[in-house]
Amino acid sequence: MEPYTVLMSVYEKEVPEFFQKSLESILKQTHAPSQIVVVKDGPLTEELDGVLETVTAKHPNLFTIVPLEENVGLAGALNQGLQYCKNSLIGRMDSDDIALPERFFKQVGAMEHKGYELCSGTVLEFEEDPMHPVSKRILPETKEEIIRFSKRRNPFNHPAVMFRKELVEAVGGYPSYPFFEDYALWMEILARDVPVGNLAEPLVYMRVGHQMYERRGGRSYVKKLWNFKKYLYQKGWMSWSDFVISAGGHVVIALLPKGLRKKFYERNLRGSI
Repeated sequence: MEPYTVLMSVYEKEVPEFFQKSLESILKQTHAPSQIVVVKDGPLTEELDGVLETVTAKHPNLFTIVPLEENVGLAGALNQGLQYCKNSLIGRMDSDDIALPERFFKQVGAMEHKGYELCSGTVLEFEEDPMHPVSKRILPETKEEIIRFSKRRNPFNHPAVMFRKELVEAVGGYPSYPFFEDYALWMEILARDVPVGNLAEPLVYMRVGHQMYERRGGRSYVKKLWNFKKYLYQKGWMSWSDFVISAGGHVVIALLPKGLRKKFYERNLRGSI
């Protein structure tokens, strides 16, 4: 099977235990990566650095560490990391999520056999124990369904994405849209005539909790999401009705109290386990 690189970013507020488990899940893949690029998005804590030092000592030829002098945010960190990826196939991974053992075997197979240039899959969301997920995010599988879905919601699960490096470089990398950098990138890609798809199978255990739902609320978040949805409308990607439903509904959800927001996501925007 074709070799691939795993690309991830880590910053000082990550939990060392979660980071370690995430790295371990990559190292246990049935189709192992030939390179793991870890971008240090600014100085890390001593504990996080310790996790990296331990794992790189055991696998010195596998890891490429990219240290940044200051925190530049997810889009900037990933764009920096892309420059160090040696393979055409790149699998994204968040530093607190856990990949299922056959995640990359399944994705590389789909990329090769179906000709996908961008592919993600279902994520199982958990709060404490990945063996007891609380919800899952299932996405449309075909390109036609993905394009329809994208006019109102993010059509790919970023922590479970695999893409061709050349494609992402061709559209200029991750745009600078805090909270929506991945969504903005997918729109640039979908505007091109390239094969994309989603796998129905679960690929990643995604860590969720009160912090995630807290980040998706508040006036600052509302301003960013409104500007992003307005940008998609002005580009002609969304119709007026899509914009009103997507942006208006999203604003209402973001202004809900955190507990209600969490319940809304679980009951209305996620599949049951």
